[in-house]
Amino acid sequence: MPKLKDRLTVRGAETYFLSPDPTDREAKALADVENEGAAPVSRALDAVSGILADLALGQAPNDSARLAEIVQQRLVRDARIANRGVRQAPFVVLAGTRMPSALVEIGFISHPIEGRLLGKQRHQNAIARALAAAVHEYADEVLARRLVASPAHGVLPEFVRVAHRPQRTGKKPVAPVAAAAAAR
Repeated sequence: MPKLKDRLTVRGAETYFLSPDPTDREAKALADVENEGAAPVSRALDAVSGILADLALGQAPNDSARLAEIVQQRLVRDARIANRGVRQAPFVVLAGTRMPSALVEIGFISHPIEGRLLGKQRHQNAIARALAAAVHEYADEVLARRLVASPAHGVLPEFVRVAHRPQRTGKKPVAPVAAAAAAR
């Protein structure tokens, strides 16, 4: 149980990505509390199964770390939330994903000022805009680079070529991911 002093002083956002090795005791304790009641994750994986699982996940763990960094930066800068950092922990909710993923703890309702702020529509909108901007930035930085770097059969799909063509209209370029969705 958190001490009253901690409830009055601890505030801010922290973003987690999946790792079997928690950043610190606090990250482990939070994962333990959050994982309580979740469906148990099989711990019977042998070394070979673990290696195969790592290969199947490919770049997702590294991409998740980068996603978490971008999300945290955007929350701090755009939504002006106190920075509690990017951390790693074995959260069940992140386990088994085959895509980049992050868990965002946006604030503390137990903090007297932050709790009230979290209830305000304006702050909620700032958080939503920061999260959307983070996903967009991640897509531009990581996913678009991957699409361009490894085209199928050496030919870039038209939507990627169009999305990367410089525009002289003064408008922001179309994100490749958005262009891909529109092309479907």
